[in-house]
Amino acid sequence: MKINEITYWGFPVGGPAATQQRIKQMSNASEQELMDIVKQNPSAIFFIQNPSEQVQLAAVNRRPYVIKNIKNPTDRVLLMYLEKKWRLSDNLDKTKVIPELLRYVKTEDWTFLLPLILALKLKGYDWPELDTFEKSARKELANED
Repeated sequence: MKINEITYWGFPVGGPAATQQRIKQMSNASEQELMDIVKQNPSAIFFIQNPSEQVQLAAVNRRPYVIKNIKNPTDRVLLMYLEKKWRLSDNLDKTKVIPELLRYVKTEDWTFLLPLILALKLKGYDWPELDTFEKSARKELANED
């Protein structure tokens, strides 16, 4: 399966029926085919239902922002996103991270903010702001239910 059969510049080609066909093709693809596809076009992960952690990692490694198209990113994928997003691996700069997290708070993107906070804590960061953000996110998510 070639990536140009699925998307053109990252967007589905051919309307809803063609998109449904592409999703069907993706669901029948092997793990290696899926890896090749997301390496060519990370945005194609949008069409993959329940991508494996390896496929998620390949997509986020190429283009970090596609994490928004992954319904249930694993902890490793979230950590990779953080590392790619802030271009730092083991020593994240609080002055860069906190404003970014505030942006998610302002846009009320709670379902994305909470996993990021948990990933930061998993990585060993114990900034007091993380606790405040986590409480806010949990409260808002509880109100949405």
